[in-house]
Amino acid sequence: MTTGHTRRDFIRSLAGATAGAGVLLRSGLWAHAADASRVVVARHSGIISPDGERDQAAMEALVDRTMAELTGGKDAVAAWRTLFEPTDVVGLKVNCLGAYGLSTHPTLVAVIADRLQKAGLPAENIIVWERSDRELIQSGFEVNRDGPGVRCFGTEDALTDEMTQGEWHGRVTRIITDQITALINMPILKDHNVTGVTLALKNHFGSFDRPGQFHGNGADPFIGDVNLLPVIRQKQRLILADATVGCYEGGPSYNPQFLFEPHALMASTDPVAIDYQAWQIIESARKENGLVPLEAQGRYPKYLDTAAAKGLGTNDPSSIELKEVEVG
Repeated sequence: MTTGHTRRDFIRSLAGATAGAGVLLRSGLWAHAADASRVVVARHSGIISPDGERDQAAMEALVDRTMAELTGGKDAVAAWRTLFEPTDVVGLKVNCLGAYGLSTHPTLVAVIADRLQKAGLPAENIIVWERSDRELIQSGFEVNRDGPGVRCFGTEDALTDEMTQGEWHGRVTRIITDQITALINMPILKDHNVTGVTLALKNHFGSFDRPGQFHGNGADPFIGDVNLLPVIRQKQRLILADATVGCYEGGPSYNPQFLFEPHALMASTDPVAIDYQAWQIIESARKENGLVPLEAQGRYPKYLDTAAAKGLGTNDPSSIELKEVEVG
């Protein structure tokens, strides 16, 4: 799963990590708000190791630089403290639909969990989660519901009573409502056969039951509506997208003939802005591979316009501060 580690080591290797720093004053946590439409795209040419896995050292360097660029700081640990307190319980919403070949990579998740612990969070205050245990296991994770160490499990049937937001309705995972105080959205860069693009906003179709019922009209306005749920909007503090490998066609499932390797991480606190930049990367890859733009296929990601109109963020490139950096 990581260079020099087995998959079984994922949870255990993080259980004993120590917390190093004092508590940041609450008033300092939201200093990033002024940069809410900053999007960082950081690349490392050595991120994919010769065996097709992710290089541990390269991933650590990439994560640290990405977070420093996003928060405007120089110290990697301090960057995490601008967003999270040691008393938080942080949920890492990964995306495992594409199984091991096209899912949020366990090496990235392990590095994030390590950095959160170095910023002061106990390992047990970190929950890696997806819709089901099965999806996590097939993507290289080990289920660990109760600790010790970083916890990792699926929603399964732990759902709320039905909620309504705009034209969306459904039952939300109790991991969000009952177990965590803060959320890191960790999608993967993918084409989608209905919505055109799937990244941060659509990753929350894994946060409620019956998502298949809400794909009509390009999943619009349902993507925006579910992201307007207060329990999601108020707890989501960071989007950190795995763009080490992505797909430019044939998504969201794993179709290896359409994979490409941006060797990147993407980060923002604005889900619309980061989805807009993901769209640009996918369109560029499509062009390089001789495919027409998504709009020509009837898959223009119109949900971005709706989400922006609903106040979830901006898809206006003139209002997005894009920071592209080469780490290695």
